[in-house]
Amino acid sequence: SDDLIGQILNIDLDRLVKSEPVALSLDLQGDDAGKLFVSGKLLPLSVSLSPAVKDTSVSAYLAVKILKAKQIPNNDQYPYTFKIHAAGVSGVTKPSSAEPNKAIPPNLVKVCEQLAKRGTSSNDISVICDLDENQVMEVLGRTDKSLKEKYMTKRVKNASTNPHFNEVVQLLIPDPRSNGDGTIRLEMIDKKGRVAGTTEVSVASLLEAKNKMITGPLTLEPVEAQLYCGVTLRWLAEV
Repeated sequence: SDDLIGQILNIDLDRLVKSEPVALSLDLQGDDAGKLFVSGKLLPLSVSLSPAVKDTSVSAYLAVKILKAKQIPNNDQYPYTFKIHAAGVSGVTKPSSAEPNKAIPPNLVKVCEQLAKRGTSSNDISVICDLDENQVMEVLGRTDKSLKEKYMTKRVKNASTNPHFNEVVQLLIPDPRSNGDGTIRLEMIDKKGRVAGTTEVSVASLLEAKNKMITGPLTLEPVEAQLYCGVTLRWLAEV
């Protein structure tokens, strides 16, 4: 298994984009874990293809933001990942999870707790307080064991049918017009590594779209689920 030997947090970006490598101190639970020498460069991007990168092995930047999928048939094959294929290059997301609830302001938490003590149902509380019932169940489940079990059952179903990702897959690719099959393919992979659903965005339509950007929802076949996502292409201005 992988072992953590050190980490660097809150790196100043200005330090990384200098031409000379900089020494960054590694930390392991407060102890000195050595140094890492790093140099970096900001990629200048453009909506237009520059002649300077026309025939290079890497000429474009592709960003695919996977937010969430909805209406997936209920099963036990979650968590899911999304694998992105474009111009012979691939990238993958982290495993999905249930969509997190929005935090409830402390004053509303107290109102929910007071209503619950009066015997008001979680559904009625959500209507009264203009909240999602899952938010109410999560808060009240901290002290109500039966409600917590009910909430966890709903959360498992939500993780299965409406997986949440909120992640951007970033790829540096060759000219997608002349490499690959002219499509950007998004595959939803189940926990056993099987393709559970796919959708495609044509390179031609992406290049014609405003700001070289296409947003979902897109339909995942054959499950006919909805994928909420965004696909953006930029050309490298230089290499």
